[in-house]
Amino acid sequence: MLYTQRIFYPQVADPQRWQRMLGFLERHRTLCHEISFFTEGDGTDWRWLPPDEIAQRASVLGEAVRQARERGFAVAINVLNTMGHSDEGGADAPLPDWRRMIGHDGSESRCTPCPQDQRFLDYVRMKYRAFAGTGAERYWIDDDVRLNHHAPVARGCFCAVCCASLAMRLGREPLPGAALAAVFDQEPAGRVAWDAHLRAVLGAVIDAAVEGVRAVQPQAEIGLMTCEPHDQVDWMARLGRGGHRPWLRPGGGFWNDDEPRALLRKLITVNAQCDGLPTDAGITYEVENYPYAIGAKSAAMTGWECLLAVLSGRLDGVMFDVLDGIGNDPASHDAWLARLEGWAPHLDAVAPLVAGTASIGWMAVSGGLHHSQILQEAGLPLVGERSGARGWLVTGPAAQRLSVAEFTALFALPVLMDGEAAQRCLELGLGERIGLDAVEAHREGIHEVFTDHPLNAGDVGALRGFTLRYFGLTSHALAPRAGTALLSRLVSTSGRALGAACTLHS
Repeated sequence: MLYTQRIFYPQVADPQRWQRMLGFLERHRTLCHEISFFTEGDGTDWRWLPPDEIAQRASVLGEAVRQARERGFAVAINVLNTMGHSDEGGADAPLPDWRRMIGHDGSESRCTPCPQDQRFLDYVRMKYRAFAGTGAERYWIDDDVRLNHHAPVARGCFCAVCCASLAMRLGREPLPGAALAAVFDQEPAGRVAWDAHLRAVLGAVIDAAVEGVRAVQPQAEIGLMTCEPHDQVDWMARLGRGGHRPWLRPGGGFWNDDEPRALLRKLITVNAQCDGLPTDAGITYEVENYPYAIGAKSAAMTGWECLLAVLSGRLDGVMFDVLDGIGNDPASHDAWLARLEGWAPHLDAVAPLVAGTASIGWMAVSGGLHHSQILQEAGLPLVGERSGARGWLVTGPAAQRLSVAEFTALFALPVLMDGEAAQRCLELGLGERIGLDAVEAHREGIHEVFTDHPLNAGDVGALRGFTLRYFGLTSHALAPRAGTALLSRLVSTSGRALGAACTLHS
């Protein structure tokens, strides 16, 4: 297991700070086999750096790479800002000379580019080529290579050029950004077109980064950090072109211990990010304490996070994003990291036991609210990779985007769906496949009563749960077809039978 510590540029820019940090990392070699140097500071730099500043930083980092390697550390370089994450610095920030990202709502970024602008792609090649001159063994593209969450832009890019290319994919006349976004949200064909656009556009950005690195270091390994699931098989092929091993660093979420069950949500999301990857791809799990508040994550909880991450997925390493990134003395992290080092033997012992295995359970096609508040309370084993799926959970708004063909594919395995998904099936004419004629929504005074079905042995007539209006939830009464088994009925506060609450159909 390869353990990596993130080091941001402010800790390297000053020679005294860097020597202080290097000494700290030597004290904690148990969890620092590799140092990953980040090319900018998070919150201390503009999102766009001019070429002369890039050249100067590459020189500084090249010396740090040399010194770290002399001390026996493996070395990686992570370009923090490719597209830029967000606008920072307000009117003081320098403005790059490229077409800027436009949101579906007309919002405009000051620094984040339209990813199809050739001037931006040329800049990416230049930037990665410069940092490849540092001589590191591995190079990481950060998770800002995405089309959403580039504040103030929530969804992009919907500039005139992108709107025209998106309309062409749909076979329609150009539409305004808001109208196009509605098509992608509401029509299955629109979602397919958007996914194809996303893979192609971001694939071109990845290509530019890879070309920059390969121009200087043809044999270097290149990885991509991600924060949400995508069909990333194509992107891995781009990173590994020429027979090189591609790397993925999945992450996103669980930045503090406030909500422990958020860890489960992150682990499933991480596994979904790894879904379908080639077997030769390297995978490094991202542990984050963001924004680096001491005490936000305990060493014990972080140890459990690492252990569960190793158990739940195929991992080659763990990268820790937990240290101060501004340039303060890292000594305040000594005791915390020392306690976390006690978990390393457990991680190293467990990793071989799960090598080559797959998590088995139900794979969720669900919205975040359902997943975090309802599905985790069901007691079902959830998985993030299709290879281990023994059934499908289809819930909430996600069901509204599924087509007949997609539902039919899901029906190859057992499917557990909620009322919203059942309603979508009825709208698509799939009532016979799910054994229902109708679905009716209720928001007041609902109880569920178990029937005498054999699966309810010992609980016949038991009441389960209730929905009150101020819960803000919806219960669904189902009208089953002949031959559909009833597991429970929905009953109002007055005792009136409203329909089936849970059915079983084959």
